[in-house]
Amino acid sequence: MDDLVVEREKFASYRDCKKFTIVKTELLAAIDNLTPTPWNFDIVAFASDLNVWKQQPGARQHRQPRCREVVVRGLQPLGGADQQELAQAGLTGSANLAAGKTNTLKALLYMFGVDPDNPPKAVFTGGDRVSIKNKIDTVYFLSDGRPSIGKLVDTNEILKEVRRYNETFRMVIHAIAIGEFQKEFLKELAEHNGGVFQDLGR
Repeated sequence: MDDLVVEREKFASYRDCKKFTIVKTELLAAIDNLTPTPWNFDIVAFASDLNVWKQQPGARQHRQPRCREVVVRGLQPLGGADQQELAQAGLTGSANLAAGKTNTLKALLYMFGVDPDNPPKAVFTGGDRVSIKNKIDTVYFLSDGRPSIGKLVDTNEILKEVRRYNETFRMVIHAIAIGEFQKEFLKELAEHNGGVFQDLGR
């Protein structure tokens, strides 16, 4: 996420052309544009592992100043150009490239309260819907690359797993892409789950 976008002219109005800068700027703008109506939400940054604002499945009541602080101070890119240069210089420990891989399945299943490395014995059924504590109804899933680590990395298998849980939860999942990679997976993720796909650019 710390890499530069390819379409520099398209993003010339941003502080710099790093994907992370663009995404953070857009996220802050979205927070600032929330209506005064109380919102409940959580922010989950992900790479090889998850960095969860609330630290448990569910949502946090909307407080604009606190949420801005989390975005500005708490979110950091992993696996970008600086880390690549460290690795090429032989400083692989300092580069921490393993932490910058993309564990898409873990991020997507978190919204259902599921850890793919320790899944529940049985999938929730429609009759369980009222007892599920996780009341999230809409998810905005943003990524700058294809799945590269985790229990499943095949995009068709990930789509199938999300569909399996979402038959019960019925969340709307919007997908947003930035960067140069094959984006058909994110497009299908949104389409299969009642959401909209948006490509910010390469």
